Amino acid sequence: MGSTRYRSRIAAAVRAALVALLLAGLIAPDRLALAAVSAKRPGLFGSHEKQYRGVAKFKKWQSVLRRRLRWKQLAKLNCKKGPYVNCGLYYWQKLVVDLKGKDRLTQIKTVHKYLNEVRYIKDPRNWNVADYWETPTEFFDKQGDCEDYSITKYLTLRQLGFSSKNLRIAVVKDLNLNLWHAILIVYHKGRALVLDNQIRYVIDARKVHHYRVTYSINEKHWWKHRH
Repeated sequence: MGSTRYRSRIAAAVRAALVALLLAGLIAPDRLALAAVSAKRPGLFGSHEKQYRGVAKFKKWQSVLRRRLRWKQLAKLNCKKGPYVNCGLYYWQKLVVDLKGKDRLTQIKTVHKYLNEVRYIKDPRNWNVADYWETPTEFFDKQGDCEDYSITKYLTLRQLGFSSKNLRIAVVKDLNLNLWHAILIVYHKGRALVLDNQIRYVIDARKVHHYRVTYSINEKHWWKHRH
């Protein structure tokens, strides 16, 4: 109880300081909103995180954002075959249309379940390189590995109207397997939800203890994490 009251007092003090900076003209309103959101969110998987603006240094992610299929192009597709077999983009479009108007948690769970059905294929086999980040077009054409699931889930939720500030692709170390891995984090109603191709269900990040996060990223910011 005491620790809860202490955290509440600290949060109130942070908010008061931010408002004072805003009124003094020393901080922009959009920065205040971002800072307020960050203040409310605990670090992923018990980490301490620092936010940085701009993602130009992440070349593979930048390449995906440049090369991603424009949503209007999907309207030109005409396919009656099954999902995940050549016509994946058509059924991806149908999935988004069907989910429009559903509640956010239903959208999150449905997107996670649907895209986890795509076959896992490692980059060396697919692209003859150690690491390649795919667009959704490439993902449905050639399948992919962990970051490709995360990218397509991220862009699907963006098409459903999710704000980028509530989405992050996180690069983590799997402490059980001693391997690098990528997952999608979705912030929803005060919780960080994990969308992981290795985990069947959407799960609260506080229940996952075998990941050590290195960095996380969205379209505008990236976060460095330390433990």
